[in-house]
Amino acid sequence: MTNSGHHQPGEDEPIDVEFLSESTSASAPRPPAQGQGITQVPFDAPPPEEDLFAAVEFADNPEPRCPCVLVLDISGSMAGTPIDQLNQALNQFVQEVSTDALAAKRLELAVVSCGGDVRVAHDFATVSHFVPPILMAGGDTPLGAAIEKGIELIDRRKRNYRLGGVSYFRPWLVVLTDGAPTDDVGQAARLLHQEEAGKSLVAFCFGTDTFDKATMARVFPRQPLTMRGARFQEFFRWLSASMASVSHSRPGDRLKLNKPSDDWVID
Repeated sequence: MTNSGHHQPGEDEPIDVEFLSESTSASAPRPPAQGQGITQVPFDAPPPEEDLFAAVEFADNPEPRCPCVLVLDISGSMAGTPIDQLNQALNQFVQEVSTDALAAKRLELAVVSCGGDVRVAHDFATVSHFVPPILMAGGDTPLGAAIEKGIELIDRRKRNYRLGGVSYFRPWLVVLTDGAPTDDVGQAARLLHQEEAGKSLVAFCFGTDTFDKATMARVFPRQPLTMRGARFQEFFRWLSASMASVSHSRPGDRLKLNKPSDDWVID
């Protein structure tokens, strides 16, 4: 990303944070407004008990939601100090966001871990109800499957928002890795490009100075960013500030994120 007048497509584009028209009730889905580039996602009518559960879930907190899935690489190369630093940084991130009363109500986090297998380490919860999981390193790096799982979680969560009549901002999917995927990432790449093109999510990839940037650049619509080593605390501070900005925005706003500092990002 750059502040100059010339930039690569997608590198310096403001992030849309308008409320999605598909968050209207399931019984009467409204077509997307012209020019918004939002695709209505069809779905079958839910059983009454599922509809009731969604209504109860959001009754105490009807604030619009900012969903964010963290896809965290916890493969064997993260063992020792790196995984300890990642756990500490994730805890600090939750504490920092919790101090912002509005963000604590609006930001919803989910964690997908990627190490040997793919697991939902924590399903979506508002920050006030999010208990950071204790991540343990081991195994290979099936990032393709992990990204697909993250997209699946987002789709399911958006469906719950629609059932509960809760508005939401465009979801985020953020990958943090220190290596290269060990599985096929073709489907993950197709899904990310499709979802970004349809304004269904915003996807970012951050990697340590050992990650396979060339491969991840083919997976993500926007350029992955390389950190100066395992700068997890700085990454989560940037994410905290960015998500707070999103949660404090209004329908129709276009938010331009601050560029990560050169102190911790190489490019």
